[in-house]
Amino acid sequence: MSFPPPLPPLPQTQCLSSNTFKVPPLDGSLTVPELYEWVAKNSPKHPLFVYPTESGEVKTIYWDDAIRAIHKCAKIVKETISPALHTPQEEAPVIAILAQCDSPSYLAMHMSILRANCVSFLISSRNSPAAVAHLIKEVNVEYVAVGYEYSMKTLLKDTFEILKSQYPEARLPGVITVPHYEDLYGSTSEVDAVDMEDLPFHRKNPGDLMVYLHSSGSTSFPKPIAFSNRRLLEMAHVIFYGEKDSTGFILSQHVIPLFHMMGMAQLQWVCAAGLVLSIFEPKIPATLPTPDSVYEAARMTKSQAILAPPSIIEAWSTNPEHVKWLAGLEGVLYGGAPLNHAVGNYLISQGVAIHSGYGSTEAGVLSRYLPS
Repeated sequence: MSFPPPLPPLPQTQCLSSNTFKVPPLDGSLTVPELYEWVAKNSPKHPLFVYPTESGEVKTIYWDDAIRAIHKCAKIVKETISPALHTPQEEAPVIAILAQCDSPSYLAMHMSILRANCVSFLISSRNSPAAVAHLIKEVNVEYVAVGYEYSMKTLLKDTFEILKSQYPEARLPGVITVPHYEDLYGSTSEVDAVDMEDLPFHRKNPGDLMVYLHSSGSTSFPKPIAFSNRRLLEMAHVIFYGEKDSTGFILSQHVIPLFHMMGMAQLQWVCAAGLVLSIFEPKIPATLPTPDSVYEAARMTKSQAILAPPSIIEAWSTNPEHVKWLAGLEGVLYGGAPLNHAVGNYLISQGVAIHSGYGSTEAGVLSRYLPS
């Protein structure tokens, strides 16, 4: 077996003045799920998520909260597919996530799949049943973690009907329900911690498959795109080549879903550099991102930069109050589509620091992230 060249040493651009975060080993000695364990042990009280409540209070989810949630979720995964976990030499089961739940629950579900030595497939909830059926068949998905939302259950039901009618040779996946936020994060007691001694890490080679994303499907059915341990670590490195110290830096993550490449990248950067994600309050149903709801939540959590599609930014440009707020941020990042030229010129004239993010699901992030 040939191994890729060693990961290069990183520039010392992150964690320059933090009292709560320590940069983990990013030399390839640890995989991303192991990095999550390392950070939770060594930086337990560093913030991971911040969100505002309806009462106006801002709450924080710390790393020790998150790792407990991941362990609880991993126990559910292990108990569901325990026969597959007794043979680490065999191909790891693929578990797809089809959910529109809050970000902390989605992160816990995704990371628990990796923690249970399985492959996580982040499927866009915007796909049609035919597209989801195609993706499930393409990579032989063995289980689907479905959200508690009616729309997701209906999407999965329709997907299964297509699998039975168009792909009769395919085995229908088993179903896991994504746990509710309160079930995962409701208790901060160490008594509720899950013993992970009976679930050791098996999948540590650089080439081991860890995650699937998929292409947009704009010209045909979406195509699965594989991410190995090595690719996830390379993605984690990207933030070290930005021009801001991201440790403790609050980024508004209200608009970009975690199943998107731009969202999934944040899941590597939070553990690599201590980036903090500002999100909506976890509740059922999840809050829909609108220009007004994102503005209020990002403002209340004192977000320092925001990542949003051009459509949201263009809507903000029509409101002087929103423009003034944008001008006070350290950066407004967009990607996925072009920003209207006249809108961009106007916002720049008002002192808004606009940055275009460029990349693809296949190649990853190709532009400098968080430039000065």
